[in-house]
Amino acid sequence: MTAMIPVPDFSEKGYQVIEELGYNYQGGRITYKAIDIKEKRPVVIKCFQFIDEENWSGYQQHEQEIKVLKNLSHSGIPLYLDSFKSEFGFCLVQEYKAAQNLSQFSQYSPEQIKTVALNLLDILIYLQTQIPPIIHRDVKPENILVDEALNVYLIDFGLARIGGNDLALSSVAAGTFGFMAPEQIYNKKLTTAADIYGLGSTLICLATHTKSTDVEQLIDETGRFDFELDYHLYSRAFYQWLKKLVNPKLTERFASANLAKEALVNINVNVSPDVVLSQNFLDFQGKVLGEILSQTIKVKNLVSTTLLHGEWQVIPHLNDPPEQDWIHISSPSFHGNFHSCNVEVDTSQLLANKVYHRQISLTINNGLEPKIIEVTIKSGKLDLPKINDIVASLFASLIPLFFFSLYSQYNLIFFKASLQDNTVNDLMRISSYYSINIGNSKLLGCLNLMVAFVWFLLGIRTGLKHKFYWQGLIIPIVIILSSQGYFCLFLFSQNKHFIMALIAIVFITSGYLILGQVAGFLFKETKQSGLLKKTALKLTLIELFSLNFLVFKLNPIANGFPTPSNIFWTLVVTALMISIIIKTYQHYRHKIQNKYKKSILDRIQG
Repeated sequence: MTAMIPVPDFSEKGYQVIEELGYNYQGGRITYKAIDIKEKRPVVIKCFQFIDEENWSGYQQHEQEIKVLKNLSHSGIPLYLDSFKSEFGFCLVQEYKAAQNLSQFSQYSPEQIKTVALNLLDILIYLQTQIPPIIHRDVKPENILVDEALNVYLIDFGLARIGGNDLALSSVAAGTFGFMAPEQIYNKKLTTAADIYGLGSTLICLATHTKSTDVEQLIDETGRFDFELDYHLYSRAFYQWLKKLVNPKLTERFASANLAKEALVNINVNVSPDVVLSQNFLDFQGKVLGEILSQTIKVKNLVSTTLLHGEWQVIPHLNDPPEQDWIHISSPSFHGNFHSCNVEVDTSQLLANKVYHRQISLTINNGLEPKIIEVTIKSGKLDLPKINDIVASLFASLIPLFFFSLYSQYNLIFFKASLQDNTVNDLMRISSYYSINIGNSKLLGCLNLMVAFVWFLLGIRTGLKHKFYWQGLIIPIVIILSSQGYFCLFLFSQNKHFIMALIAIVFITSGYLILGQVAGFLFKETKQSGLLKKTALKLTLIELFSLNFLVFKLNPIANGFPTPSNIFWTLVVTALMISIIIKTYQHYRHKIQNKYKKSILDRIQG
């Protein structure tokens, strides 16, 4: 068993000591809880022991405390009751308060810390309004008592100073580092702002859960407090208020406890963000199964003194897989008072033509009630190829193809009618798109194919981007209208054969621009009807070949009026083309349906 520590006998002085409350080894002070034998009330007896030359400052503090306390009467300051001498030293008797000092590291909520701060400020206001003002000089957690009702008591006035007189050099070290204002450390004239610094240090220790003995860890090399508060719990306004309490510059600190209290009263320490959502209900209406549906939610915090921390989450549903991924939220976690996020729904995992009801939640800072958003998703129908779209694209392509045929034949007839020179006639004949040779030279023949290929690619690009062909048709029309300019070059050129070959190449191959447009348009329309890219490409090639055959067979410029033979073969090719298109359409449609039926069990139920 631990040996009982003997306590002094003060019964001759009218007090019965019950227990030891604390011991200050440096100052030679020991505190006891006792009973006033006459009044039958608990008291605190603080004894200044070992009074000799080495700790004469302890005696001075004892005398100073008695001097200050005799003139004070405040509920937050234990009353001075008595003092006496004993063999244990000078003894000071005060009113007992059933409270613990803040150095015992109690956990307080933000609102409780604000209450402690306001009560302590009331005590400091009382001291600072005395004439002259009283400066405590040692405001720290060990000298602040707080009971269960958050009543605050300030004790230990041994270093208190009446008025702002200059301190003696011997008192430079008076106080506790980390809780002493810079002007107190450097022995400058004190003002009421000195105790404000100690108050701020104390509150920062409470808010950051820092022991008073570790307060130096919160002070940087420049002597400034460097700390952060949990933004889930504390508002930015309270953080700024604390920073001002401990500002090393006297002029930038609160000058008095009264000013500090006025600022704190209007601060919501842990005010909850007031969150407004752009919409509280999301309705997704799908047209085709497999598409990605998206909507945006905007979040705004109306309380600028708080920092919003939000986290989005899809509330688990009984029919969803353990890790659902068909509802995706961009930036699920965010910090800031203004935020927008996209909610995307992947309908490829859903059943066709079904209605789904889900919920997503927005958790706002810790401990606050989350925001719930109702989500309704109507999935689209099964995406099947549409035969009507394919047929419509075929008919839409006949007009530009017919123009391509007329333009090509016009070029040949125009050149043959305009030039009578046999050499040039031969040149024009072989420089058409039916040949790759010009005389004995391969160069212009290859140039012929290259120019045609470039026109064709430009046409494909136009057909993929535009539904109508006016943009592409302008180029061949301009070439026709400027034909006389080409012939001017021909007439004034010494190398007429070469110039004429270039003219022929440009004129004849420009028709491939229209052909490329038809190809691009057919592919775009066929793919948009629901076919895969590879299937759409195959059908496009079949359609393009068949349509070209039909157009050239029925071209009156090239073949005159259609003969029975031309009509017969036209009908055969037409029937073959339609048969291939329909069969491809039916096969692909059947394939999609079978694939969907096999995956029904794996799809998410409504």
